[in-house]
Amino acid sequence: MMFGGKYFRVLLFVCCLNWKWMFWVGCRASEKCQKEKRKTINGDDLLWAMATLGFEDYIEPLKVYLARYREVILLSLFCHLS
Repeated sequence: MMFGGKYFRVLLFVCCLNWKWMFWVGCRASEKCQKEKRKTINGDDLLWAMATLGFEDYIEPLKVYLARYREVILLSLFCHLS
């Protein structure tokens, strides 16, 4: 299947939008960390930033994902140390 130039222009446009969105969320999370005098942005900071920017519909599923991710990391560390 061949894709023409229009396909790649649309793909590039979508990638640029995603980059801008990630930058926007990251900047807001970074501002929060600076106010709290922290140097590291964590998942909770990103969720907070998304909520303040109006992406409330995504927060609960991402909280569940983040909690499961943390469980897996802890289990893998525990298994590795045993």
